[in-house]
Amino acid sequence: MSQQAVLISVMLCQFNVSIMKFPARDPRMSAFCAAIESVNAIAEESPGFLWRHLDDGADPDAVAFLGPNHLANLSAWQSLDLLMAFVHHPAHRAIMIRRDEWFLHGGEALAVLWTQADETSWPTMTEGISRLRQLRSHGPSEHAFHFAWARQQGLLQRDPGFSVWD
Repeated sequence: MSQQAVLISVMLCQFNVSIMKFPARDPRMSAFCAAIESVNAIAEESPGFLWRHLDDGADPDAVAFLGPNHLANLSAWQSLDLLMAFVHHPAHRAIMIRRDEWFLHGGEALAVLWTQADETSWPTMTEGISRLRQLRSHGPSEHAFHFAWARQQGLLQRDPGFSVWD
């Protein structure tokens, strides 16, 4: 899908972070790194996908927040259910199941979801970091939430079947 704005009434934004156990060029990261391009292509071709942050350079806000061995993903979708359909794609699920091989988990939320009514501007890394901090500090709310909260609120009918990012 094009990086151009798509007119919709509300879009779902998602931001997730990962802290690599090893440098990206380490052979222990090779299976993950080899899958990134194809999983991103699957996301971009998925129904409901609107946009994803494409800057390949290290975002200064993200580096300051996470440190140098981070990966951050920011995207926008037409709905929570359409994002969940992508999450359940076999190629994405295979990566999620193996994530402990490649990434650290510090016991905090690693992803956040929120809705945005302004379809003329895409979310920013700074906004994603702010929403993740809000989720970590105050718990889930309509301003910053995770899949489990969305399901509890009746916003998501499908059980992810595994911990997605929360």
